[in-house]
Amino acid sequence: MQYVTTIIKRVWGTPLNRLSFLTLTGLLFSLCAVSFRLPGDFEIFVRACTLFLHRQNPYDLTTYQGTPFFLGFTYPPTALFLTLWACCLSTPAAYWAWTVASLLAFSVLVYMWGDLIWQRPMTLPFYTTLFILSLIPPVIWNIAFHQLTLVTLLLATAGLWFMVKKEFSFIPGIFAGLMLVKPHLTILCAAILFIRSPSMKLFACGFLVGLLLPIAPFLVGYRPSSDLADFARILSNHGSRLYMRDDQNIISNFYRNIFLPFRDSGSMLKDSFSKPCSVLVSKEKIRPLIELKVIFYILTAAGYFKFAQKHEKSLPFLTAIALAIGVLGGPYSHLYDAVLLIPLLLYAMASVFDVKHLNSLACYSLILNSFLSIWIPLGFQIERLYWVRTGGTAMFYWLLCLLLFAQNTTTQNDSIDKSLKEVTPC
Repeated sequence: MQYVTTIIKRVWGTPLNRLSFLTLTGLLFSLCAVSFRLPGDFEIFVRACTLFLHRQNPYDLTTYQGTPFFLGFTYPPTALFLTLWACCLSTPAAYWAWTVASLLAFSVLVYMWGDLIWQRPMTLPFYTTLFILSLIPPVIWNIAFHQLTLVTLLLATAGLWFMVKKEFSFIPGIFAGLMLVKPHLTILCAAILFIRSPSMKLFACGFLVGLLLPIAPFLVGYRPSSDLADFARILSNHGSRLYMRDDQNIISNFYRNIFLPFRDSGSMLKDSFSKPCSVLVSKEKIRPLIELKVIFYILTAAGYFKFAQKHEKSLPFLTAIALAIGVLGGPYSHLYDAVLLIPLLLYAMASVFDVKHLNSLACYSLILNSFLSIWIPLGFQIERLYWVRTGGTAMFYWLLCLLLFAQNTTTQNDSIDKSLKEVTPC
């Protein structure tokens, strides 16, 4: 009882603490209010997990015909492993449970990154500031549509935190295996954690556990292994049909919505607001872009590992860069995947602003992010605004990080020049 009283005094003890607590609570309830009204993408997880629980094939394409998910369940078995607990509930309760899980995932990863970057006691006002700074539009998109990327980011963050703070290798390996539920976004992160792990052997063992645990039911007889072959066929279908109309990477959207219409008709505005992207772009037209993006990603990964080898940067900073590369340089991404830019964005802010100025920055950040969130509903009405609503948003935060790091470098150089001028010759 005394412990609870101490916590209440710390939370409610000062006006700033009270304001921080009320602000944080208001944000959480607002996100819940938005999320509970939208089933979003979680419906496909409920369908797949229901099939799996009844020992039916979650990758049977025929069971999804006549639904919005006619392309089938395109996620690996790890997605079943991560969402099965919520899907055991009734459908409305499953949405509620996943919303709460997403909020908890976001809250925990903000705490962990604040601990990794600032290395200071996490008071409630400071945590509220970090929470607001991290609340970029892709976070709202994740929570509102019950996506997996926040949980994926939490797995990456938890693996890093246990490696840096506890010097563990096996547990981070498990998290690394599970976060490959989105391999196109997290493969670089898993690689750098493996390279910098205290024990590569233990990390590799944990990694195998994280990979094999979700597919164990298909290997021990609960479901036949032929289900995995069905998953491979669905993924191939997803990689051609859905990619052509649903990849929201900035490069893809520029190529699909500006370059191709301008090349084919001489005007990128012709038919731009009447025909959906999937009509204008054929498989033959998109194939060169896919090949180019794969080459670009490989070259970017090679440059990243060369940078990591040449510069002895901290592991959290290298992990933040790896996650950010997955968003911008990865072969496939959506708007909600831009939450992986949060660690790099926090690092960029920490490089320029001290803790006292972060409170003022949080106010401006809340206004800016609210404005940018307008593009989310607007994009539903005008499909050609995908390149603004999705890839453009990721590009904006990428450029913001680069500008903040550039400002920090300029400030340091100015300080060095000033110090050199003040030195008097002997």
